[in-house]
Amino acid sequence: MVPYRRWAVKLAAGVTALLAGLLLRVYSSHVNELPCPVRPETVMMLLRTAERVERVLERALEGIGLSPAKLAVLGGLAAAGGCLSLGDLAQHRSCVKSNITKLVDRLEADGLVARRDDPTDRRGVLAEITAEGRRLQAEGERLIGQVEETLTRDLAGEDVAALRRVLREIASRSG
Repeated sequence: MVPYRRWAVKLAAGVTALLAGLLLRVYSSHVNELPCPVRPETVMMLLRTAERVERVLERALEGIGLSPAKLAVLGGLAAAGGCLSLGDLAQHRSCVKSNITKLVDRLEADGLVARRDDPTDRRGVLAEITAEGRRLQAEGERLIGQVEETLTRDLAGEDVAALRRVLREIASRSG
């Protein structure tokens, strides 16, 4: 290899490593927490807060083997009396049927949901929550309550009520 080529290769490798290190520091640092002047601050605060709350919730649910998505499906089944079609579950979760199918596959493998034929539609399949699914759904709801208590512990009752009211209004406006 010509000497200048070796030097160029070493320089390129060094620059690549430097950029990778810089990107890692930027994207895993407090820089992400700084307000961005070209973005609406309220929306960015909502997104950052939602990400943090979701991480706290994921850690809380991890101990019982659930994710927020699994808990939401179990909650939807419990609220519907224990049984729903996969299409209705997808609509309840506002996602495509293929995502629900994969999620129900995992829940079924965990023994939390059972599939059964839909008596009203020969081609249809129903997802039915099992006794263990009900138990974990109730435990997951209890853990959500603990997370909420922890996050709102030092807030006045009227502030928590105002927060809920504002969040409901924002949710209703965002479709």
